[in-house]
Amino acid sequence: MAGRFAPGQAVVRREILRGEVWFGCPTICVEDSPDLLALYLPPGASSASPSRASFRAAGIRGRSPGTPPGRVTAG
Repeated sequence: MAGRFAPGQAVVRREILRGEVWFGCPTICVEDSPDLLALYLPPGASSASPSRASFRAAGIRGRSPGTPPGRVTAG
């Protein structure tokens, strides 16, 4: 098993879709134990995700991370 994150350590959260990173954001480790990984996302933290055009080109339907709730990305 890989090492654990220390409380207060910066951790980049990455979400993978079809083998590629589709969302990433900086977080801070609160707890990393065998049963729990708790990360804190500070208010106003930046994030990155592909453009809406990339989602459409991949045939992905639904809300992308950068789309406000209530809006749907065409696929």
